[in-house]
Amino acid sequence: MTIIKYVIITFIGLASGIVVSSAVFAFIVALGAVNKTASIMGRADRVQWLEWMVILGASIFNVVYLFIESLLGGYVFIIIMGLFFGIFTGIMAMALAEITRVLPILYMRVNLKKGLVYIVIATVLGKVIGSVFGLCYK
Repeated sequence: MTIIKYVIITFIGLASGIVVSSAVFAFIVALGAVNKTASIMGRADRVQWLEWMVILGASIFNVVYLFIESLLGGYVFIIIMGLFFGIFTGIMAMALAEITRVLPILYMRVNLKKGLVYIVIATVLGKVIGSVFGLCYK
């Protein structure tokens, strides 16, 4: 009876994960974040390739995240993963912010003339450090 229970729980978990991740990816694509990221990178001709990289990266790192404690490398591997998680999160957050026009409105409200680069760097570093701490102390 316990084997059937675990099979059902595993199936429900996988199905739920697939539905949620599909919805998140559809949301990202619908907002045009992947297209905007590709145009910022100067790779507008490679949008489909970038979409596949986002899908593969998310899928591979979800599997890796499940088995992170048993993988070789220990904290070095966790730090590298945190770096990639942070970079991805920072890039997507900045693309979404640019698409929804959050930053221009913020700049006008606070009368900011210089320092955009520092805000972007601080955002990315914050995401990287947060991902590393989240993985190290989960």
